[in-house]
Order: sequence, then C-alpha cells, then structure tokens
Amino acid sequence: AVEVPSPTFTLVQAYEGLSPPIWHLDLYRLTREADILELGWEEGRRFAALLVEWPERLGGFLPADRLEINISFAENNPTGRIVTLTAFGTGWPSRLERLKKDQDV
Repeated sequence: AVEVPSPTFTLVQAYEGLSPPIWHLDLYRLTREADILELGWEEGRRFAALLVEWPERLGGFLPADRLEINISFAENNPTGRIVTLTAFGTGWPSRLERLKKDQDV
C-alpha cells in the first residue's frame, strides 16, 4: 500500500519506486499556464505517468493523447462513486477498449 497525500500545497507529489514513477499534480493554485514548466512538466511527460487534477489549467499544454478519469458521487449511495473513463487521441482509445474486454471476461 502506498500513502497518497494531496499535493495541494506542493503542487507536485512524486511516487518513486514504481515503474513508471507516478507524479500527482494538483494545479488548483496554478495562476499562469507557463508555470507548468517550472513544475517539471516536460521531464514528467518523458519519465513518469502523470495524474493531473484541474487539467483545464494546463491550457496549451493539455496533451491531445490522454485518458480523463472523472469520479463523481453515486445517486442514493453516500459512499458510492461513479468512475467514467474518456479516451482522447490516438493511443488511449485502443487501450481503453482492451481494458473493457479484460473486464468482460
């Protein structure tokens, strides 16, 4: 088990020791699109899997090839959640289809 603290105040939380490493970015406090570069965006795109909260703050840095994960509350179930995966670009749609097939088994 890996503890997953919120990166709200640090903006980036890296989980090393995983393959690939995971970087969790919380961009809520990001004020300028260009500030994403100071967080190591380019390095993270090359060497890590990036989990991004508030991705709309990426502006022009938002990758065309991405998987968006939306987590919402389930109706009439205070502890239930609905997870919706939406694939964009050329790489993710086929990956998502493979995941769906694996779940049908």
